[in-house]
This record gives sequence, structure tokens and C-alpha cells, in this order.
Amino acid sequence: MSLAEGWYPLSTLINGLEISWWGADATTARLWHPPPITKSSLTPSRNPDPITKCAGRCSIVIGMADDFLEHSSTEEALARIAARAADASVSLNLRGANLTDADLRGADLARADLRGADLARANLTDADLRGAILTRAILTDANLTDANLRGAILTGADLTRANLTDANLRGADLTRAILTDANLTDANLTDANLTDADLTRADLARAILTDADLTRADLTGAALTGAFVARANLTDTDLTNANLTNANLTNANLRGANLTGANLTHADLTDADLKDANLRGADLSFVTRALGWV
Repeated sequence: MSLAEGWYPLSTLINGLEISWWGADATTARLWHPPPITKSSLTPSRNPDPITKCAGRCSIVIGMADDFLEHSSTEEALARIAARAADASVSLNLRGANLTDADLRGADLARADLRGADLARANLTDADLRGAILTRAILTDANLTDANLRGAILTGADLTRANLTDANLRGADLTRAILTDANLTDANLTDANLTDADLTRADLARAILTDADLTRADLTGAALTGAFVARANLTDTDLTNANLTNANLTNANLRGANLTGANLTHADLTDADLKDANLRGADLSFVTRALGWV
């Protein structure tokens, strides 16, 4: 089949994603999710399901620009892309890409540039997103179960109703992120930055928030049952009607926090700082007392 006759049956897996080509002059590329990921190889591609299209001179992989598209053959262009992708320092450039409903299970997206990308309802189960840049990305209703987001940048990202069960968010930057109704059950948020994040009604049951920064975060109605929040910074955090049953808040900074109507039954507040905190209507049954309590 020639390029002019239709889909050119040549593609390669790069960082868990499949690049295929279309067009007589190899200047239009499309990006598809692959079949179950195997080692990188050239495989036939027939009627792929398009995720996003990049017409003209474009950058699907960092470094894939004019120099790649100037080659006379598609094979040569793909070979150059694959060679670059083999370098561990290379990451995908998917900035602003439309990846809605994409199947990216187990994909290697470490250090990928996904700024402003639309990943609504995408399946990112077990995906490697370590160090990925997801600033202002849309991840509404996305499945990130067991995903590795260690050190990822999610500033201003929209994770409304996202499933982050067992996700690794250690050291991630979630400043001003929207996590309304998100499922963070058993997630690891150690050292994460959640300053000004919206966690309204989020489920953080048994989540690890050790040394996390939740300054001014909104946790209204959030579930933190059995969560480990030791040494976390909860200064001026809104925990109105939050469920903190059996939560470990040892040495936590809760200065100025709003705990109106919160359930703190059996919570461990040993050496926690509650100066100027609002505990009106809070349930403090069987609480381990905080610093300065009589």
C-alpha cells in the first residue's frame, strides 16, 4: 500500500504509545493507543482508533520537528523518532493533546509534557507518570488507579471525580488542583503540595499525607477515616463536616483550621497544634489530646 492509497501500514511503539503516519509527504501524524504493550518494534497498523491529530509540522515527541519531517521517507522519519525515544532522557510532548477516553493502561509517560492536555475519562491504570507535567490538564473522571505520579506537576489540574486509588503522589505538586469528589483511597501523598487545592467531598480514607502541605485547602465534607496526616501542614484548612475518624494527626499543624462539625472520633491529635482552630460542633469522642489541651 502506498502513502497515497490510505493508512501506511507502519508504526512503532514509543514510550508506550503508537506513532503511525498518513499523507504523501509525511507531514501529518496521528497518535493512537497501542495493543497490549510489548517491546518497541515495527508492527502493522490497520484502522487505528485516533486519539489526537497533529497536522503540518508538529511535535509528538520532544525533538520531533522540522529535522524529522524533512526526511524523504516515512521509514527514515520513524527510525529517527524511535532512536530519540530510546534515549532515557527523551519524553513525550503531548502539550494540549486531546486524549479523552484514551486507553493508556500501563503507558510509560514519565516526564511527559501534558500541560493543558485533555485526559477526561482516560484509563491511566498503572501508568508511569513520574515527573510528568500536567499543569492545567483535564483529568475529570480519569482512572488513575495504581498510577505512579511521584514528583508530577499537577498545578491547577482538574481531577474532578478522578479515581486515584492506591496512586503514588509522593512529592507531587497539586497546588490549586481541583479534586472534588475524587477517590484517593490508600493513595500516597507524602510530601505532596496541596496548597489551595479543592478536595471537597474527596475520599482520602487511609491515605498517607505525612508532611504534606494542605495550607488553605478545602476539605469540606472530605473523608479522611484512618488517614495518616502526621506532621502535615493544615494551616487555615477548611475541614468543615470532614470525617477524621481514626485519623493520625500527630504533630500536625492545624492553626486556624476550620473543623466545624468535623468527626474526630478516636483521632490521634498528640502534639497537634490547634491554635485558633474552630472546633464548633466537632465530635471529639475518645480523641488523643492535642498540644496545650488540659
